[in-house]
Amino acid sequence: MYWYQKSRHHFLSAEFFGQSFKRVSMLIKAIGKHQPKHAQTKRPFLPHYYKRIIDGQGWNNRSNMNMYRWISVSHDVRVAWMAMVAARELLLRINQVCSMPVARHSDQRPWTRASVTFMAGERQIWVGRDGIPDQNDFGNLSHVLLTDQPEKSCIAGDREPYVCHVVPEQDLNGVSPDAPPAWLLQTGILIWLLFTTDPVREEMAPHVPLFASTKGELGAARLKYSAWHKVFTKLCKQATPPVPIVEDGKRLGGHCFRVAGCNAASDGGGTVGVITAMGKWSREAFEAAKGHDYLRSNRHAMRNVS
Repeated sequence: MYWYQKSRHHFLSAEFFGQSFKRVSMLIKAIGKHQPKHAQTKRPFLPHYYKRIIDGQGWNNRSNMNMYRWISVSHDVRVAWMAMVAARELLLRINQVCSMPVARHSDQRPWTRASVTFMAGERQIWVGRDGIPDQNDFGNLSHVLLTDQPEKSCIAGDREPYVCHVVPEQDLNGVSPDAPPAWLLQTGILIWLLFTTDPVREEMAPHVPLFASTKGELGAARLKYSAWHKVFTKLCKQATPPVPIVEDGKRLGGHCFRVAGCNAASDGGGTVGVITAMGKWSREAFEAAKGHDYLRSNRHAMRNVS
């Protein structure tokens, strides 16, 4: 009896101290979150990083790599690359693409294959019951719409869809011979290729994530952040020359593409109002979250401010 009471006493003590330590750790993290940051910690994924990865993977050889041979690339690399391109082009948060280790109350419902609409101007491109878009209409593809799923706080789902514009390579002015293939850097074309090479039947489309961790419709789960980050790190290390994950104490991560997209929009003359609309911020939320840190690396625009 004495042994039982003693062991029980030690057990309760260990449990008590364990819970106390956990609460103190959470409190420290909460305080640290609201402390003012005196240095910029958001590092953008620079545009030439894409080219370095393309060169490292050998995708720049137009004789060996084209849209028809893209299927030979492993599925995990293709979906990770599509996430990298989409996050910068559409100013996405990484939790809009990947499932995070800890669920957040602000998480949006993930995109599925049913969220995609291919457009040729004002006309919708037909997609067969097998999930493959009409291949004869590829030359007419002008943009791709990604419709957000309704949220708990937005039952009507009145968010404007994301628009992935498609620019044919022959319409790009001043393309140098050593420039990477234009289709590799366009979200709309990458989604078209995904539907073409990895089709999902019409009745299964609402249940298969757009950014899926596995190929095919059976057992397809949403891409996990850990799986994406593993491929992302590998691509950076195999780049020519390698892309540094850590530089000047700043680490590349899932949010670096959203930062890069904001910088690119600002470089193109976009105002804060335009950028907040692209990133689905409210003006108040952008300022409250110190969103101007996203634009701090835009030195050219800062020099022109009087």
